[in-house]
Amino acid sequence: MMRPADLLPAVYRRRQRQRRWIAGIVAGGVVILILLIVWWLVTAGQVSDKQRELDQARARNAALRGQVAKLQRFSTLQEQAQRRRSALAAVMKGDVDWPALLTEIAMVVPPEVSLDSFDASAANTESSQPVDTETNPVPLARAAPAGSITFNGTSTTMPGVAKWLLRLAAAKGFDAVYLSSAQKGTSSSGANQVQFTNTAQLDAGLLSHRFEQKGTP
Repeated sequence: MMRPADLLPAVYRRRQRQRRWIAGIVAGGVVILILLIVWWLVTAGQVSDKQRELDQARARNAALRGQVAKLQRFSTLQEQAQRRRSALAAVMKGDVDWPALLTEIAMVVPPEVSLDSFDASAANTESSQPVDTETNPVPLARAAPAGSITFNGTSTTMPGVAKWLLRLAAAKGFDAVYLSSAQKGTSSSGANQVQFTNTAQLDAGLLSHRFEQKGTP
């Protein structure tokens, strides 16, 4: 059996090996370069997608800030309205229902009694002239009054004054009816009459409850 003989010199064999190594290195470099280009393209696409998402998020945030700025105006108006309602409720706390008070008075005045004037005040205000129940050291009612009212009038008889006091005490919203004075005299026509002054405290039944906010006791 004959063995193949290599007739090429050793130098040529080394050169062939070198060429193969160089070709392998170049091929590997080309493959790596192609992989790097593919990676760069993929990464660039991802960065572009993220940039678009960021731009969209910024646009949404800008739109939301605009909406918040518009709604802030209404929130400010609502706060102002609430402060005004609270201030009005505080000012009107203890306000007396004056039409109801006058209606009650008109229903209980006896025929023989004529009211000349009256001076009334709510609990959080002072009348032009303090009445006896406001300065009397003896408590005239258990509950704190919602206000007070003083009447000046005349009656044809003393029992008429008593009837007026009893009716007033039985009327809705009146409490601690107090007779300050009653003096007999004569009218301009010469008829006998009784001039009287009495006061009464007003209870919570005559409060108007106007402008009270929901949940306010």
